[in-house]
Amino acid sequence: MKKTFLSITLGATILLTGGVNATALSVNNPNSEPLKVTILDGNSAFAFHNEMRLTNGGRFTIGDAFFENSTLSARGGISNVGGALFNYTRSPIEVIVEVKAPEQSGIQITDNPTVTIKAEAISRGENTINSTYSVSRETAFLTEPPIITVTARLSGESENFSCVSL
Repeated sequence: MKKTFLSITLGATILLTGGVNATALSVNNPNSEPLKVTILDGNSAFAFHNEMRLTNGGRFTIGDAFFENSTLSARGGISNVGGALFNYTRSPIEVIVEVKAPEQSGIQITDNPTVTIKAEAISRGENTINSTYSVSRETAFLTEPPIITVTARLSGESENFSCVSL
């Protein structure tokens, strides 16, 4: 009964007032609110190549090259020295990869001791070289095998941030 009464009252009100009036709000000068998008620099990353290896597994058999005053030399190689640099910043980055051996090891890096890897802003850089080394007579007398170390550091920095031993 209440539903019927409300419906009749609403209908009568619409008829008596001349129908339904609709009003709209008009805005002469619309305001806008700027929404700023912020893009933050990410962290850059460096990874050595997985295929970096000593040729022949770094094994040498003692021979004439190890004789005192020998003009021969025992030489080895390191393949795929380098890596990939992922630069997630708005500035270019440069990484220097260096091959080193301890001074008393009798190993001397003879060719390509360093490689530079550059990555422009928000990009990837990659570089690879093959390095060579010589092994002296003193190395044959060592009781522990010497270790060649490959390090990576940011250009202009003195501390290494990544290191691998072969």
